[in-house]
Amino acid sequence: MSIEEWQEMFSVIFSASLRHLSLEEVAAHLMEELGEASDAMVRMYSYKAEIQYGEPGRRQLRLESQLADLFSWLFALVGKLNLREEEGLNCERPNGTVSSGPEPIRLSDIIWRRYGSEDLHAFYCPFCEHAVCSCLLLFVPATAPSEELLKKISGYGR
Repeated sequence: MSIEEWQEMFSVIFSASLRHLSLEEVAAHLMEELGEASDAMVRMYSYKAEIQYGEPGRRQLRLESQLADLFSWLFALVGKLNLREEEGLNCERPNGTVSSGPEPIRLSDIIWRRYGSEDLHAFYCPFCEHAVCSCLLLFVPATAPSEELLKKISGYGR
């Protein structure tokens, strides 16, 4: 499915609930899910010296579940913003004309503006500017000593 199809699907799923939730409630829930996804991501990539059997798989499932929750609430937030526009702007003005308001918010447009390249006709990394990211990434467990991180960083540019 395309992002627009996902957005439409979540709009249908959440539309009844979104009419009863305030924008603040939807945004707060999105922020809660962001925190849970961040926690799952940190726990996915940081381990103590002893790893129990099956632990990486359980952590990956938790991360996937939290990311799914996060994105469902992101779609819900966009749906709520679009509902507010619909409800607030599609109304009769004092002079009898009807306001149609702006186009609905589309996540695909936001993503393309951030990561899309008209020259490449594709997505690209905004940091290294390649279609396939070539940025160097450092993964250091949260339990690693600061000295280990400094050693990795000092050899980063070489």
